[in-house]
Amino acid sequence: MKNQEGILAFDIGGTKVAYGVVENSRILYYDVVSTTALKKDPERFILETCKRVSSKVSYRAVILGVPAVVGVDGTVLSAPNLKEIERLNFKGLIQDECRLEVHIENDVNLSILGETVYGAARGAKYVFGVYVGTGLGAGIVINKAIYRGGSGAAAEIGHIYYPDGEGIVCGCGKVDCVELYASGKRLEEVKAARNCKSDSVFLCQEMKEEIDKFLKALSFAISTGANLLDPDVLVIGGGLVESKEFPWGELIKQIEEKTRAPLPREHVKIVKAQLGYKACLFGAYAYFISHGSSTTC
Repeated sequence: MKNQEGILAFDIGGTKVAYGVVENSRILYYDVVSTTALKKDPERFILETCKRVSSKVSYRAVILGVPAVVGVDGTVLSAPNLKEIERLNFKGLIQDECRLEVHIENDVNLSILGETVYGAARGAKYVFGVYVGTGLGAGIVINKAIYRGGSGAAAEIGHIYYPDGEGIVCGCGKVDCVELYASGKRLEEVKAARNCKSDSVFLCQEMKEEIDKFLKALSFAISTGANLLDPDVLVIGGGLVESKEFPWGELIKQIEEKTRAPLPREHVKIVKAQLGYKACLFGAYAYFISHGSSTTC
């Protein structure tokens, strides 16, 4: 039975690549490396990783979570924070080289699916999730299925227009996408410019004004999604949210202030993601159980 077979799942992010073999809802093998290793030659990195892991643990399919919009044929169409993988078709490459079943999906979509099936939103019917890392991503899950939209670009919340922007051009080509002001990349750039030595940007006294701007932009983006989608559960996660002294209480306060009352404000349950690095891997496994075929490609 396919739900008794392992998959190799990749969580490809702007700063790290995590990967592991998941079988029967358990992670049998796990590793994480800097995204720098992938940037040098993305196709070779994926193929060599697949072959190296297969020598240690068996698996029958590969699921890639990428920070991008993915076409129906598996081609990476748009990856503003990781240009090196744009226009690549990992699906065709892995199938041809390794003779394995392959699925490609947006990384945040998989993470929200993981939280819905195994984590903070377990049992919820309508789930909206936002992940704050290098960029700002979001995902929608309805009845344990990812909602991708007509072209696969649903929930690209980081690229909605931010009216309080500063005229900055985004990697996607648009001006003043909210991600430019509500992401880890922005905070790290300001931290470096101000020569802050703290481990976390939220411990930098010099960053107070910038953090206030960050919270304003992030709460704008998240509340916009909540107002549009009226989810049962709103999940917020990502590497930045796990940083020391992240102002969780202030963020929730600002989201609630900007969310329409009485509904959806009084209906939506706001929770912090629970699964951490496991979210995308478990989401990939849940995705495979729903979409995997009974035979390899």
